[in-house]
Amino acid sequence: MKKFLLITENYVVSLFTRKLNKDYLFHNLSHTQQIVNSIKELIIGEKITEVEANILFFAAWFHDVGSIYRKENHIEASVNIATTFFEEYNIDNVIIDDVVRLIRATKQEAESNDFLEKIMKDAVSFYYSESSFIDKNQLLKQELKLLFRRDYSELEWIQKTINAFVKEHRFYTKYAQENWQKGKDKNLAKLIKIESKLLKGKTAENNIEIVLKLYNSLTLKGAILFSVNALIIFLSLVSYYFSNIDFDNQSAIFPLIVFSAFNTVSSVLSVIVAFPKINSNLTLNHDFLNHKISFLSKILKYSYLVLVIGILVWVITFLFNK
Repeated sequence: MKKFLLITENYVVSLFTRKLNKDYLFHNLSHTQQIVNSIKELIIGEKITEVEANILFFAAWFHDVGSIYRKENHIEASVNIATTFFEEYNIDNVIIDDVVRLIRATKQEAESNDFLEKIMKDAVSFYYSESSFIDKNQLLKQELKLLFRRDYSELEWIQKTINAFVKEHRFYTKYAQENWQKGKDKNLAKLIKIESKLLKGKTAENNIEIVLKLYNSLTLKGAILFSVNALIIFLSLVSYYFSNIDFDNQSAIFPLIVFSAFNTVSSVLSVIVAFPKINSNLTLNHDFLNHKISFLSKILKYSYLVLVIGILVWVITFLFNK
């Protein structure tokens, strides 16, 4: 049987090497070899018989090979490849049935009905305990994006992984619980720490977005006020020009001069708000924007105030000189 195991290994390695899509960044030959190594560790740790060990090795080698032909439901494709391969070598149907059962046990939603299935499920999730888990998990995220167009944000992916750790996964065998659970717990702690940082970053982004909206609103108001002032000055000049006022008469022209002066000051202030000078080398952070908004708000208030005072002064001087 050892000779046939070597034949099986060479066959699967050849399939992966020649036919697997390069977008399989996670579920590739390296991943399958890691599962085989995990099976070896569990066989020793749980004192599995040689016959059962061989069945586990066969299932480990074939469990993901269906990916070379099919993205969806690759487990059943793996079953078909394994069955065809074993039948060509006239392997006993009992062994074939056991291998097929163990391959199907690697489905995430599959229940573990016997001890060998529990070993198989623990082996395929061994990477949960590895120190390199975070990096491998990123490869899986990228693989899902490339192959299935599932484009998770960093926060979504971390939270999905945490949910899998806490609610969907557990180690079944005593060996895995005693030797792999600690590694899984460490990785869960890392995931929670990453989630916390991402949540803080998201909160900061939301705050910046709110502040930017206020900032843009202020500049828009400044632009509108500038336009209003310019329109008032224009209409005032036109109305005085077409009226019968003697422009050599200082008392008659004085209200226009006063009103135009206030409008000009209000226009200048509104321009400051509408087109604020920002140092391009300065990082637009939350505190900076808040400080800028506070400053522009005051300028905008002064601009409104000057405009109102100008109108009042114009009315008073107009009536006084009438």
